[in-house]
Amino acid sequence: MAVTIYDIADGARVSIATVSRVFNEHPRVSEATRRRVFRVAEQLGYEPHASA
Repeated sequence: MAVTIYDIADGARVSIATVSRVFNEHPRVSEATRRRVFRVAEQLGYEPHASA
């Protein structure tokens, strides 16, 4: 089963909106949160959907 932003949000203990903001390079996300989201995404083996 594919890893979703819901899984990443749960693992990083942030909202789904925050995960979306991180992936879309929103400037108002702290660097610490950005690192945490990317670390969890990597640990879970997240791969962005090609057509997204």
